[in-house]
Amino acid sequence: MMDMPRAPISRIVSARDTVLWTDAQEMLEAARKEAAAIRSAAQAAFDESKAEGYRLGLHEGEQDAAILVAETVTKLDRDLAALQEQVVDLSLSVVEQLIGEIDNPAVIARLAANAIELLRHERSLTIYVAPELERDVGKLLHDISAGLEKGLPVRISGDPRLDKKSCLIVSPNAVVNAGLDAQLSIIRQALIAARDEAEFGAL
Repeated sequence: MMDMPRAPISRIVSARDTVLWTDAQEMLEAARKEAAAIRSAAQAAFDESKAEGYRLGLHEGEQDAAILVAETVTKLDRDLAALQEQVVDLSLSVVEQLIGEIDNPAVIARLAANAIELLRHERSLTIYVAPELERDVGKLLHDISAGLEKGLPVRISGDPRLDKKSCLIVSPNAVVNAGLDAQLSIIRQALIAARDEAEFGAL
């Protein structure tokens, strides 16, 4: 903005011109003050906006870091759970392979004997196995089962719907799945429950 002269250029100034000149000087001074105030307000607004942007950026950065940490922990927990699940599966796979090397009638007879021991107070039991295992399981079971020695009526029956790893024990009051797959499933659940309990206790 161009500065106006502090006094009239001509030597002789009329009263009217003097008033106009004074008014112009006052208007110019007011305009200068208003411009300075506007610049000051604009600078203050800019500084505040800049500071707010920094604070928001810092807050967003902290939020991003927290989210990243949470996602990493979640992924680690998920990977660890999957690894532990694989360990359980591997352990059971090894057990199943070892059992698979044993003669099937012997395995089924032992599983049936364990179930009979639990059901020894029943009036009678019927054991269903694969037809090809019926005779061998019956003979082995007679040798190893305490329930048979006590005179508990037990009948062995072949069921074509069952495979060589299956064994069902039926009493007047209950049906027990004593097959190999069922027992491995129970072991698996027990291992997982023990793992979860150990993890909960460590918290």
